[in-house]
Amino acid sequence: MQPARFQKETAKVYSIKINFLAALIFIGTAFFSGCGKDEPPNGSPASTPVEKVVFTEGFYNLEKGPNDLSWRWMGEAGSVKLKNFRKDSVLKFVAEVPMRYFPTPPSITITLNGQKLEQFTATPGRIEKIYNISAAQLGGADYADLKISTDKTFVPKEVEKNSTDPRKLGVQLDDLAWESK
Repeated sequence: MQPARFQKETAKVYSIKINFLAALIFIGTAFFSGCGKDEPPNGSPASTPVEKVVFTEGFYNLEKGPNDLSWRWMGEAGSVKLKNFRKDSVLKFVAEVPMRYFPTPPSITITLNGQKLEQFTATPGRIEKIYNISAAQLGGADYADLKISTDKTFVPKEVEKNSTDPRKLGVQLDDLAWESK
């Protein structure tokens, strides 16, 4: 049997280790909450307030990198609700596609309320598109339905030796800005 003093000191050490571990778990949970989930997030890239742009399905949670850069991955297709300003508006789409994972460039299609705005072939680097949307294109509902789709996706853990990411990724959305004219 150990002396009482030794048992007390051992108990203190375990208590400190448990408290430290609990703090790490709390910090990790707060930092990584929602990362990589398949559910649609409530929110949008930092430059667009939530009430103007609502990601409804097909998008992963917002991710942040160095220098306050943020992005949101999309799988094969994603749906977004855009606030109907009931007047002419401008949609800015900024994205990237990791071309190194595809033998040929993916095709990306953007539709608004079922009407094709554009279908284009992805190019290396940053893709920036600006669409002038008329009030008539927005329709009569409070929100317009924006759909973005791609014909190619990849799974990081299948193409990167050190990755454990099982998500199916297609387009990295860097910004989706929506403003009335």
